[in-house]
Order: sequence, then structure tokens, then C-alpha cells
Amino acid sequence: MDEVIKLKESFKFKNFTSIFEDHLLYGNIKINIKNAQTGKSKEIYTYATGKGGKNANEILPPWQVKVEKAGGVHMHKYIDGKLIKKIKTIETHILHTGEVVEKVEIQFFIKELNGFFKKKESTLWPKNWSLEKIKQLTKEASENIIFHNNRKYVGKTKEGYQVEFFSEQKGIIENAYLNFDEF
Repeated sequence: MDEVIKLKESFKFKNFTSIFEDHLLYGNIKINIKNAQTGKSKEIYTYATGKGGKNANEILPPWQVKVEKAGGVHMHKYIDGKLIKKIKTIETHILHTGEVVEKVEIQFFIKELNGFFKKKESTLWPKNWSLEKIKQLTKEASENIIFHNNRKYVGKTKEGYQVEFFSEQKGIIENAYLNFDEF
């Protein structure tokens, strides 16, 4: 477990980043185009699944694709097997409302490789929760921080939900999902 750091001041919510919605719905893919012979990078870029990238036939030798990172996707909406597919359910949690939160293993379609790649674990919000409800609960949790380490925060809502979120810039939330760890 990460070392707990006491906050000198509480987290003061300002806003969600412009990529917050993309991260929750589509996830983000970071690509590094490298020269296979020299190992030098030509370009590094990030895009939301299905909203960017290059076609595989645009990347010709000696250039090759390295997937640096694929992450995000915390809502069920686009896990349809076309761009993001669910491999398996790792665990489930039943909320006091009867709604289900799943921790799943997913794969991303990487346009540059013309196929599915990069397995990743992701915690999904309940299926019927809207983006607005998620934002409201995340903002509420940001007002009651129970854990903080570097850019990772966990806060608790009035209903007792623990929301884990990340902030690179003070007060700006980039990503959020429910957390079931003990603090």
C-alpha cells in the first residue's frame, strides 16, 4: 500500500480536465513511433480510443509502433468489442442500492497495430450512472479526502462511496472511479 501523506490543506476542487470525459468513456492510448534500427523516437502522441491515431499502413520500416500506455475506460458505454473489449470480470461489488461495480480486464483496439492489444484492469461505474452523476460524486468526494499520495486522492461521499481520482494540477480532476480499499 502507498504511504499515506497528511494534507497541509484540503483538496479544493476547481474543475475537471478536458480529457476527463474521454478518459472515462474511451480511455487513452499513448503511442511512441520508434526507429527499429536506432531506437530513436520519431514522435510520441496520445489519443482517445477511436478518436485519433494513425493507420497501420502509414507507419513504414524502419519505423515501428510501441504502445507506451493504454488506460482509462471506467464506464460501460463503449466496451462493445469494436474498440474496447472486456476480457473477463475480475471482481464485483454490490452497492447498498443493489447496483453492481465491476473490476474488469479490458483490451484496446490499437489503430496503429490494426488489432487489439494492451490488457488492462479497470473499475467500471454502475451501468446506469450518468457522466453528470459521476462528476457530482467525484466533486463531493474531493471535499472529504481520506487518502492522498502524490497525484492520487481518495475521498468519501455523503453516501459512503470512496472515489479514487487523480489530479496533476491543483484542483483539476483528470480521472475517477470507485475504490473499495480499506483506509
